[in-house]
Amino acid sequence: MIIQQMVAAEVSGVMFTANPMSSRTDEIVINASWGLGEGIVSGILTPDQYVVALETLDIKQQTVGDKEVQVIRAPNGIGTITSTVPHSLREALSLSAPKAMALAELGREVMTFYEGFPQDIEWALAGDQLYLLQSRPITGVEFTWDEDVDAWHTAPEDENTVWTHIWCEQFLTGGITPLFSSLRAWECEVNWTYFAKLYGFDEITNVRWFKYRRATWYFNADAEKIWQKLMWPAALRDLTNIPPAWQADYARDETSLIDVARMWIRLHVMEPKHGLYGWFHNTYAWIDGKIEEANGPSDEQLRRLSDAALKRQCDKSSQMVADFFETLWPGFSWIAPGALGLLNVLLTKWYDGSSPNLFQDLIAGLPDTALVTETNDLWKLADIITHSKRLSACLNEHRDAEFFAALKEFEEGRAFLTKYAAFLTAHSHRGHQDRDIYYKRRVEDPQIDYLAFRALQNAGEANRPENLEARLLARRKAATDEVMQNLSAQPLGGVKAEIFKMVLNYILRFLKFRDDERHFLDRMTLQKKHVFSEIGRRVHQRGLVANLDDFFFLAKHELYALFDGHASQALCRAKIEARRRVFERRNARLEHAPTYLQAGMTLNLDNNSDQITLVDGALRGVGTSRGEVTGRARVVRSMKEIGRVEKDDILICNSTDPGWMPVFPLIKGLVLETGGMLAHGACLSREYGLPAVQLRNAIQLIADGSVITVNGDSGEIIIVEEPEKEAA
Repeated sequence: MIIQQMVAAEVSGVMFTANPMSSRTDEIVINASWGLGEGIVSGILTPDQYVVALETLDIKQQTVGDKEVQVIRAPNGIGTITSTVPHSLREALSLSAPKAMALAELGREVMTFYEGFPQDIEWALAGDQLYLLQSRPITGVEFTWDEDVDAWHTAPEDENTVWTHIWCEQFLTGGITPLFSSLRAWECEVNWTYFAKLYGFDEITNVRWFKYRRATWYFNADAEKIWQKLMWPAALRDLTNIPPAWQADYARDETSLIDVARMWIRLHVMEPKHGLYGWFHNTYAWIDGKIEEANGPSDEQLRRLSDAALKRQCDKSSQMVADFFETLWPGFSWIAPGALGLLNVLLTKWYDGSSPNLFQDLIAGLPDTALVTETNDLWKLADIITHSKRLSACLNEHRDAEFFAALKEFEEGRAFLTKYAAFLTAHSHRGHQDRDIYYKRRVEDPQIDYLAFRALQNAGEANRPENLEARLLARRKAATDEVMQNLSAQPLGGVKAEIFKMVLNYILRFLKFRDDERHFLDRMTLQKKHVFSEIGRRVHQRGLVANLDDFFFLAKHELYALFDGHASQALCRAKIEARRRVFERRNARLEHAPTYLQAGMTLNLDNNSDQITLVDGALRGVGTSRGEVTGRARVVRSMKEIGRVEKDDILICNSTDPGWMPVFPLIKGLVLETGGMLAHGACLSREYGLPAVQLRNAIQLIADGSVITVNGDSGEIIIVEEPEKEAA
């Protein structure tokens, strides 16, 4: 038993070295009041509260509590008594700013002693002396140390920043691991910063563009607002990442056309390779000329590297992605969005025909993309199986890896494997359900292509890629001809038609490029996975982590610190366990990300609810591919469930990526929860001629097995018939 002498405290209280309310691990929270700490612990008074930044000890917030009473030592020295606090002291802060900062520094030292684990500390102040009375781990709070994931940022975080999840929904829709976040966010952010400086956008040359929170990403809406304003006149701006509550005022906030022209001139004079067409040539030089470099070293070569050399290879793989992003950044972040906005303006102001859905038809049907090539190659392999009794029987009798193993046992199977090996040479880095390096590619998981071959056995001739392509090209040609004829018949029609054709051709070139660059980027991403997996193998082999894939749940700088022996093994394991738990919940769609955040709190910046329920009971989302269809809803929460999809289903899912491609020939409609007009699923829907709608929370709103009507023109979804409930 340890007996402590009672401190005759003038001020005392409790300190948490992480915020138990928000789960932030970059804040210290102090509760303080007059007298002994018993008053705070017992809850008989409202203490003063201080929120202190962990790293800088700056006081972020201080709130005066009522402090109506205080617990003090009894005059006879035996026990305590409760007394009333004078009004002058109730209204005063019990700790000065220097004392609060000194106390926070003490808390930081205590937490360091306990290997970085957040502490619940009781303390007292007597005279000018701070006393540490007790320290124990904070319990009952799920800490994930997300702030540590973002510790690589060099720009300070502005607490007033509004963060949006919309950007992430377009590109990274599954769970995001800390490792991938720390890599990809840096690769993107260095380019946002570089081009902000190049364009002369001084307001946003030193800001954070990304925030990691609970296995997903948030994007800086304030910086995007400035970026878009400085790039384009209001009519051409991409409002995707601008909160609806801001958009009315934003549309009236015009920029100077002189400033826009000056920026164009500045870019083409200083960096012509990033100009209107230069960036296309620059990026394709990478795509066509750096395949071997993108593939990177073999696993055997990586195993021979020293620890230091392996880290250098990891850094090199990430730097290569950042350098590649520099080549395409002007097109993606500036020129192409403006061109799409301009096409919409031209159709709205000039075209006076009677076809309401021309925009979607004009951008559909893109031949000779990397995705089209991959799709055709996969279909050819599926055709070989379909037209062979022996191969078809093998496909039906064996699953996943066993199917490919069984093919080795007979001549026709071995011949098929030779063709499949050629397919893997070109596309082994694809087939994944999302972009994070955590998700398996086809070269890592035989089930991906096994399920694809099974699905394509029932696809039907009408859905063959060449037939779909012919139909879509015909539709695009008809739409283009209609607009050209309509414009040509107007005053100055020849000029209008040429402007329209130039803008459309630029957009089509961009959309083809968008598929091609993604194929190349996926190749570099797999290389990055290989090199970091070698670090993961070594830290597991050395007993630093419990599981071989634990390394995904540490940010790059955290993983390096563990690898070098500079990090607390216990703290790293706690981070891994907590982050994995959240990641798995997010992938199971059990945890949903708020659309907007500010200072760690949910913010409502939508003008309306996420979806509108109409009088007739229909749901309204956003149409992304034209047409109307009625069929059975098949709710699929992850790519592992695509085997449940049957012919003529309407697929309901959060999002799609290249790995979902084999189900598109089977389905006759699509409802996505995330993305937009240029999302992967929306683009594939247009390529396959499928009606598609984006509807938030669709997985919760539409029951599996229900009969629904999807209208891609109006964005409406009608529940025609609910599924039959199973008898109890």
